[in-house]
Amino acid sequence: MKAQIREEIIDKLSKFEPHKKNNQTKEITEKFLSSKAFQSANSVALYMNTQIEFDLLAIFKATKKVGKKILIPKTYPKRKMAFIEYDEKNLTKTKFGPLEPVSNVELIPDLILVPGLAWNFEGYRIGYGGGFYDRYLANYKGDTISLVYDFQRLNFFPEVFDIPIKETFSV
Repeated sequence: MKAQIREEIIDKLSKFEPHKKNNQTKEITEKFLSSKAFQSANSVALYMNTQIEFDLLAIFKATKKVGKKILIPKTYPKRKMAFIEYDEKNLTKTKFGPLEPVSNVELIPDLILVPGLAWNFEGYRIGYGGGFYDRYLANYKGDTISLVYDFQRLNFFPEVFDIPIKETFSV
């Protein structure tokens, strides 16, 4: 079931009309930036989005502008992930495609912006299938938020190892 949902959502994301995507991105970004979780965080974990994912450029800029520390994920063997301070001059391309930090100095963010493909109404998500975020979030105590386009909200049952996101913002 998850594989089918992944395929359907990736197809919808790749065909998402640019005008509609920009409008939803702007509205959802404003909700995120004005949220209590963002406002109170000193460090925010973002991710290096792909072309079809939620565009985080405005969030990167706003986070930097207000002086919050930006962290991004770095993956390791055995599906381990950590968050490292973002330095746009010291990134390397991963085997999965996105850029990640060269550094190995791990930090724990106050807030994690969690990517995914689909979310149900209880905050459970379907990601790309690697399990990196679910493994990390299993022991994480801070705030988690996901940014969700209107068609990414679906009814599905989570699996036993899935970790719900505390808050989702959508249109």
